[in-house]
Amino acid sequence: MEAAAPARHVIPSMAARRHRLRRALTALSACAILPAVALVSGTARCATPIGEIGWIEVRATGQGPEAEACSRFRPDAAQVREFLERAIVISGRQEHDFFNHGPCWARGTLTNAFDHWEWEMRDMGTGLVRATNGEVILLGDPAMRVALEDDGS
Repeated sequence: MEAAAPARHVIPSMAARRHRLRRALTALSACAILPAVALVSGTARCATPIGEIGWIEVRATGQGPEAEACSRFRPDAAQVREFLERAIVISGRQEHDFFNHGPCWARGTLTNAFDHWEWEMRDMGTGLVRATNGEVILLGDPAMRVALEDDGS
């Protein structure tokens, strides 16, 4: 019986390492580093707080007491998807302390691999998704975050 040759650890070539790094950076850049890559290619999908989204339906848009200011807030499905791709999960306290509460809203439904969800998006960078079991996830767009005012105390 012949002895098996000892296993050798193969070190990837520099070209193979560059190729892997390039693929990883391309995937990352489409969502985090260079969002324009995703828009130009049209193929990249970024992760959202609830995973990859299938379809989005805008069912209603509305407004609070300032009707005039809300006349231009009419997001379509692509704008809702962009918001969800940028959004981070926030607590109620963070929503109160770090985001303005806009009077304008849009609502609809969406699907992912796990469930149908209801969503709401507000004009000042906050929103939520609600699962069929009633669980609510609050969301905020980090670019719309505001600093706490210094009250001088």
